[in-house]
Amino acid sequence: MSKFPKLEIHRVEEESNNRAFRILLERINDLGDASILSGELVTHTFEGTSEENVPHKLGRQPIGYITVGTSAAATIHGRSHTTRYLKLTASAVCTADFWVF
Repeated sequence: MSKFPKLEIHRVEEESNNRAFRILLERINDLGDASILSGELVTHTFEGTSEENVPHKLGRQPIGYITVGTSAAATIHGRSHTTRYLKLTASAVCTADFWVF
């Protein structure tokens, strides 16, 4: 997990260009602070339909996760999560990819 470096603007001749670039860089830097971008892609194989601990490697309590894909028609849901694991249940045996943030 890594944060995006802050971008800086160097002064140019036109003040209107400075103002436009400054606004653009503020928006780009705001995106770099978005929690969803500071995450990890996790792949896990569910062996059954009971709750499983899925390691997420964030090193902190996750804010959430997005199921990116599954190898079978399955729904995946979870309840409480810890600083090391997502606690998830799949409706079928499958392999799933998650973006954890």
